[in-house]
Parts: sequence; C-alpha cells; structure tokens
Amino acid sequence: MANQYYSTVSDVIKYTGIKYDNLGLSSEGEMETMIEGWLKQVTSLINRDRGRDLLTDLNFGEKKMVDQGVEKWDELIVEGITVKIETDKYEFPKYEDRMAVNLLEISSTVGNNVIIASKLIEEDYRDLSDAKVLMIKVKPYADCDKGDIQLLLSNEVACGNVIKTMDFPEMNDDEWKLCKFYLGTNSELNEIKSIGLKLVDEVGGYFWIADIQKLVLPEGIHNIAMRACSNMVKLAYANRESPVIRIEELDAKLVEDKILTTPLKAELRLYYRKPEFAFNRAEGI
Repeated sequence: MANQYYSTVSDVIKYTGIKYDNLGLSSEGEMETMIEGWLKQVTSLINRDRGRDLLTDLNFGEKKMVDQGVEKWDELIVEGITVKIETDKYEFPKYEDRMAVNLLEISSTVGNNVIIASKLIEEDYRDLSDAKVLMIKVKPYADCDKGDIQLLLSNEVACGNVIKTMDFPEMNDDEWKLCKFYLGTNSELNEIKSIGLKLVDEVGGYFWIADIQKLVLPEGIHNIAMRACSNMVKLAYANRESPVIRIEELDAKLVEDKILTTPLKAELRLYYRKPEFAFNRAEGI
C-alpha cells in the first residue's frame, strides 16, 4: 500500500518519547491512530505550503542509485541471448561519463514472452518501497511499441517470483531513452532481489541497458513532517484534558506558529515550490 503521509508514527513516538497515558488515552493503538491522523494533516499543510503533493508529483524528489549498470546482467540460460559489457563510448548515452553499459545480443530464434535477462540487486539497494518512480536508461536496435518489452520486479533471484510487471514505453531505434515506471511508494516492494527483462515482441538484434535509479522523497521532508507532528503531540500534551486536537479546530495563527513553525517553513523553502503558472505549447492552431 502506498504511503499517505510523510514520516512514520514510530518515528514521531521515538522522537517525542510520548506515552499514551501522557495524553489521557487508554491504549498504545489509540495513540498510534491519533498520531497517524496528525501526520496526514501535517502532510496537507506541507503540500499546501509547497503548492504540490510531494508524494504524487513525479518531478519532485531525490535520485538514488539502484544499479550502476557496469556489471553484467544474467542471461538466464536462454538460447539465443548473449550478454556483454559494452565499453565503446560511442554507444553510451551522450554527455555522460560512464565506464560501461550492458549489451544484450538477441537472436531472431528467441521466442516471444520470454524472460531474456535479469540483474541481481545488491542487498543494500533492494528496498524500493520508498520509490515513487523507477528509472532505467535503455537503447533498442529497432523501433519498439509500448509493451514490446517489459520490466519485471522479483523478490527472488533470477526473477523466480515476479511481483510486478511494467511495460516499457514506445522507443525509437538506436536512441537512448530514460524510461520511468511508477511505483508509488509501495511497502510490498521492500525486498526486490532481482530486476528482469521480458521480451514480448521483437525489439531488434541488440538492446543496451545503462543504470537503474529510483526517485524518492527527500529525507529532509520526512524530518520536517516528524518535527511538525511532534509539535502537535506537544500541543496535545499541554491540553491533555482534551487531547484530540484537529487542525480545523485551531486558528490559522496557531497552525502556523505552533505546528508548521517559522524554522520548519524556512527548511521547507529549500525544496522548491511548484510554479502557479506554466507555458504550454499548442500545436495545429
């Protein structure tokens, strides 16, 4: 399930050291439910301040490497598939400093709907649950329609158990393309051991693969949300005779001064606000 808010209930509890009886509540679960609601409200405040939903805006985030693309993909013992390390710089994406990319040689004898290669992901990079988008640079040897080749995510090595299948977009022959796949911060993707390629239809005799990256919400946003929610916990503790505080019950000044404080807003300004206008090009007029 995709996250609906920034930070986590457990982080807020650890940061504040709050106990449910401090708030006049009857159980840990009741406190966790209340803090989760506050995190959603804090998320709304942050989104309003930045003019965008930071979870769903696919242009916002930090890029983190999943695989550098310099180690060879596995061939999966498919007859007619050969995987090589390409070191010819003229085959690399333009204007990028690289050591190598992967080259898949695909024989015309290879059938359709076959997993042709997989890449074992190192342990430190297997958690994709925080990824909004997965990005991979590829270059086909022929024009490809959407879905001619698919990207697979598996929780087993060599794509033994595929848990997510995504279509590559339309691609042009002999042109590098940065392909983006929406993941949506899905908690089920926390242990991806391998990424694979499935040939659905012909893509030509060669297929180049560069690096794989993920787009994630910056840690700074999580930290700001945690501290803003902690401010709500402090307000609740100060008003523990009536602990359930809702943002709509507070006046605007209290929200600004006590929850999303001036220092927190200053930190938020490090993450650019979405412009309120944009230039669009209309063709055929």
